[in-house]
Amino acid sequence: MNPLFLFGGIWCFYVFGMKGQSKWVRRAGCLITGLLFFLGCWNHIIFVPTAASVTVVYIIASRMKPAKIPAILLWFAAGVLIGAVPKLYGVAVLGYPLFPEIRETVHSNFSEAFLNIVYTLGGDGLYIRACGRTIFSVNWFLPLCVLGSASVIFRRDVSPRSRRMWIAAAACMILSFLGTLVITPKDAIGSRIWILPLWFVPLLLASALPVYPKVVRAGLGAAIVIINIAATGTNYFYNFLQDKGIPQASVYVGGRYDNSWDFIDLRPLANKIADYNNKPVYIEDYNVDRLQFLLPEDSMSRVRLAENLFTNEGGVEVGSLLVFYDLKDRALPQQIEMDRAVGIRREELCTPHYIVFEVVEVK
Repeated sequence: MNPLFLFGGIWCFYVFGMKGQSKWVRRAGCLITGLLFFLGCWNHIIFVPTAASVTVVYIIASRMKPAKIPAILLWFAAGVLIGAVPKLYGVAVLGYPLFPEIRETVHSNFSEAFLNIVYTLGGDGLYIRACGRTIFSVNWFLPLCVLGSASVIFRRDVSPRSRRMWIAAAACMILSFLGTLVITPKDAIGSRIWILPLWFVPLLLASALPVYPKVVRAGLGAAIVIINIAATGTNYFYNFLQDKGIPQASVYVGGRYDNSWDFIDLRPLANKIADYNNKPVYIEDYNVDRLQFLLPEDSMSRVRLAENLFTNEGGVEVGSLLVFYDLKDRALPQQIEMDRAVGIRREELCTPHYIVFEVVEVK
């Protein structure tokens, strides 16, 4: 939703807020922009740095007359207040805190975050996490295109408007990246948080391509399409045909290591265990929530975190199911021994990505 809120707000502000035929249309444009920007911030706090970067860069680049700023801010604030009504209701009536509790966190350094955003831009981070590896790396190509597009600011035959557009988009991307880095804990750095900063990359290319000869535009456009199709075909589809996307516990995604099991389809597992028995199901990580969502409502409470197996002083109930990832670098036996129980592998419940054991004896 965040790209929709961001660029929908930008479009409404420019088309209606600045170019509207009447003052009420311009006011409505500013109001809708404020509403969409607040909804983006409410949807996820990661929206804030990008919205702030767009606002700051526009005020500087547009050279807006100071007399216009109060009117724009007034209607923008009105849109924000409209979007904040549910939040204010929760604070005033239900007693919710106005600001969430801020915990002390450790943040990634610049180099780690920069490498991670490059892996995200090229697509390698997604391919590695989805399939455990890449066959054809494209980390170099799109960053190279971005650097090449910077030549637009040095060419003499480029219009000042195109040059300003490129500089503004680049400034938004850089400020958005830095702001996102500042507010993101180290353990949360990943491809998902760079979606908004990377949305400015197409704007950089769109600002630069029109100033080049038609042959160059056609060649570069074709290269972008062909290379990305080749990367998707080899790194995603071919990988799945080879090993069904068997996950690994740790993969390098640029600047940090991550798991590669977030994209695994849990539906085959849910279908097999839904009606097996009414005993607890222990799974390894936060896929607890995903598995609960896929099970019938009366079975959702059965799913629990596997670490509780080792902290539950009462032991494990006979008939409980233990679900483990079928990792490339881990071989699980036919039988597992725990402190107070024995689990037997049930092949009829296993899937290409999960191995399921059933507790048949409690010591």
